[in-house]
Amino acid sequence: MSRVSVLVPSFNYGPLLKRCIDSVLAQRHSQLELVISDDASTDASDAIIRSYRDPRIVYERQPHNLGMVPNWRRCAALASGEYLLLLGADDYLKPNMLARCAQVLDRDEEIAFCHTAAEFFVDPGTVVSTTGAFRRSYVARGRDRVEAFLRGQRVVNSASVFRRSVFQALGGWSDAYKNCMDADLWFRMLLGYKVGYVGEILVGFRSHPVSAAWTLMQAEEDLRFTRAMFEMLPPELADLRALFPELERVQALRSLAAVSSLPPTPEREQVLARLRRDTGILDGAAAPNAQRSTTFKAQLLLWAARLPAPLRYRLGDQYGG
Repeated sequence: MSRVSVLVPSFNYGPLLKRCIDSVLAQRHSQLELVISDDASTDASDAIIRSYRDPRIVYERQPHNLGMVPNWRRCAALASGEYLLLLGADDYLKPNMLARCAQVLDRDEEIAFCHTAAEFFVDPGTVVSTTGAFRRSYVARGRDRVEAFLRGQRVVNSASVFRRSVFQALGGWSDAYKNCMDADLWFRMLLGYKVGYVGEILVGFRSHPVSAAWTLMQAEEDLRFTRAMFEMLPPELADLRALFPELERVQALRSLAAVSSLPPTPEREQVLARLRRDTGILDGAAAPNAQRSTTFKAQLLLWAARLPAPLRYRLGDQYGG
């Protein structure tokens, strides 16, 4: 039975940590460790974590704030398992999650990661949506999986157990992104390896409100990542590049809609101007002033709602940042 290391980078999650930690320690998969790196929290996180006396917990408190991705990397460096799971400090696992994913990974060394369906909640007991529960379990690789990812069938970090050796071989999380570094890793894994999927809801993921600053950053980065995915396609998947004009436009409209929905600020107008210039969807002569035109905003949001929107489950959630 392979060992699974659950990585929980945390920053000021306080009492929300308890449900997360308890859910990991209650897993039916016996070979596990829980790695927690507290990123210099200023709340009661340290005391809450230290209240546990379970030998399966590896805990390190950082003397100063590392930031989100460096704290992820610190967790990975502390881990000893063959398989890793990056779990949000306010998310939770259902008891069979690790066992089901480990079983899939144990069957085939070419499987880079195994993920599951998830439920999304705002408060405990209040599930607002689910993802993936309608899909059957599978193990697959190649064109179909890559195309599905390009079209928006994303992967939830907290619902994904991945092979440590593949993670290391690919260089881990990239510094090229502030928000898309996890999606970038999943996509690179899909290009070279098999993926497993368990069509059961085995994870609870907390949805967070998104700040205006995060929305502005994410809008431009999502578009940049969409373009980068097509640049990464290998020759044997070159036919998928035909999808680029459609999917670039989809993401551009979503980005424009997200930014246009924000209150007017100079920063918002700068991002809108860059998006219009970079996409060519709205040029300066044809586009109405988004700051003044509520009709424009409504039309743009309606466009986005009708399109096969990429599912960005993280919603600005900064694991351990």
